[in-house]
Amino acid sequence: LPEGVAAFLEQTNAVGDVLNHPNDGGYLEWALFQRQKIFVDLQTPFLFPDEAIFAADQAFQDPVVFGSLVASYRPGFLVVPREMRGFPAIAAGFPDYAPVFVDDASVLFASQSQNPELVERDRLREIDPFALDVVGPLEDPNTLTRAAVELRRMSEIHPGGGRVGIFEGVIALERGDTDTALRRAAELAAIHGDRPEPDRLRADALYRARRFAEAADAYQEAIARLGSDPAARAQQPYLEGQLWGSLVELGRFEEAWRAARLAIPDIYAPGIGAKQLGALGRVALQSGR
Repeated sequence: LPEGVAAFLEQTNAVGDVLNHPNDGGYLEWALFQRQKIFVDLQTPFLFPDEAIFAADQAFQDPVVFGSLVASYRPGFLVVPREMRGFPAIAAGFPDYAPVFVDDASVLFASQSQNPELVERDRLREIDPFALDVVGPLEDPNTLTRAAVELRRMSEIHPGGGRVGIFEGVIALERGDTDTALRRAAELAAIHGDRPEPDRLRADALYRARRFAEAADAYQEAIARLGSDPAARAQQPYLEGQLWGSLVELGRFEEAWRAARLAIPDIYAPGIGAKQLGALGRVALQSGR
């Protein structure tokens, strides 16, 4: 749900109609009432005709439909699902709209002509809100600093954003700011305690700080929380490799070797990738094998 977007609109006391995807309509209708109108929700056919639902869905994928709705309704804000990765190409043809906030579910665009002060203050210039990545050159030391400022502003409005919060922690680590990474990991673990990502962020920060015993425990906790979600399971090779690396740094070579062989009993098994084999090779070397 676009919880962070709704929090931003409330805290900025924003006014102006909202063009939204139908899937988010019920939540936004409740969260923004009475201050702002939304375009549609899925209450068909009682409130909205099928044509409106179809148009609202296609608006974020088809520039002709989007242009037609903008011309007809002149929305002050757009709440765009983050999964609509092609929307920035559409938005490029409508420069009045600029991204000003992102949460785990949605990207909020605001009309510069209708909200000039808000856009000037909150426009996202340093991060790509759809990909959650920095947009400036990484060789410029100020790129990550500027991105960190934007992420901190959004986290203060919506501290519970999981993906955005992890992104803030990763940027902090890239800047060498392990204290911020550890703080965000603890905050996110309190909210998303069933997810592995806060433990992974904490473990990475501890590893970077050379606190290898604590890092090993945190990597083990992250592995234990992977569950059956395929997206979460995709992190397992990285987490296992970092766990073995932590044990090696502690001089616990035999323990690292046993853990590695338990995870990779057959190096020829389908699905065993180069990173896993590389990590296994490093552990073997350190353990005298």
